[in-house]
Amino acid sequence: MVRIPGGTFTMGAGDGDAADGPARKVTVTRGFYIDLVEVSVAKYGFCVKTGACTASGVHGTSDSDAEKFRAMCNANDPERAGDPVNCVDQGQAAAYCKFVGKRLPTEAEWEYAARGEDARAYPWGSEAPSCSRGAFGGSCRTLESRTTKVGSFPIAASPFGVLDMAGSVWEWTADGWEPTAPTATSDPAVPLSGDFGVLRGGSWDFAQSSVKAAHRLKFSRKVGHVSTGIRCVGGDA
Repeated sequence: MVRIPGGTFTMGAGDGDAADGPARKVTVTRGFYIDLVEVSVAKYGFCVKTGACTASGVHGTSDSDAEKFRAMCNANDPERAGDPVNCVDQGQAAAYCKFVGKRLPTEAEWEYAARGEDARAYPWGSEAPSCSRGAFGGSCRTLESRTTKVGSFPIAASPFGVLDMAGSVWEWTADGWEPTAPTATSDPAVPLSGDFGVLRGGSWDFAQSSVKAAHRLKFSRKVGHVSTGIRCVGGDA
């Protein structure tokens, strides 16, 4: 894990995307630890074997979708044990984090870990995404491309040294969805209510614009799909 000290950072984008919220100063009052990389298929699989987690798989959507995308769930490919687990919903993500003595990050914690205190657009800085910085969609995607092994792009590390915070799989946060990001200036968090949660970080099958550190994605909390994954945080640091 990587230690993230408490601090004040710019949360939100201010670039016209109302869902991402206006750029504003937010303080994370307590330090915390965050996983260096996304949770892998192998690590999630161990939790499944103990009975503490349920198996990943496309669910919460139509039967035709489940059948169409089943093969793209990394747990179904023995050669992808080192890739991030995908096809998990928010509840499954939270259950895994609890199993390892951690929890899901709040949106504020996630964004702070991704962009630091210098208001950078992407974890690595202000430069536009390139195929050497992550598993992105758009021009970086081929018929064969999907996720990559966790930790494959050290050049794209966040200012704290956290990896995989742009692309590969979207990461579940602990927050429920609000149309605009929470406006509290210290430790903002949205309690779980309703049908939707928030994903962060973009993925292999979404446009490169989705990997901006401030970008938020509204997603059904009960859906696990080929682009949904996990990163956990630990206690106070």
